[in-house]
Amino acid sequence: MDLNQIRSFLAVTQTLNFTNAAKQNGVPQSTISRQINDLETLLGVKLFYRTKRNVELTEEGRTFLPYAQEIILACGQEEK
Repeated sequence: MDLNQIRSFLAVTQTLNFTNAAKQNGVPQSTISRQINDLETLLGVKLFYRTKRNVELTEEGRTFLPYAQEIILACGQEEK
């Protein structure tokens, strides 16, 4: 797990949109998707429900959210 994956996760939770999260982080949308997929694989859970029109946090995503925020704060990073 790296900070970029966590930043991507937090950006998607804020925007509920992978494209807008990518713009917010200044990276291509494919980077956000890859980072979220890698994080989900690492954690062994789905963090988001995805459809063509909607993105929602799963229960596991809601559980992980405060930990992700704490990791960013502990590393001296600000959420965007």
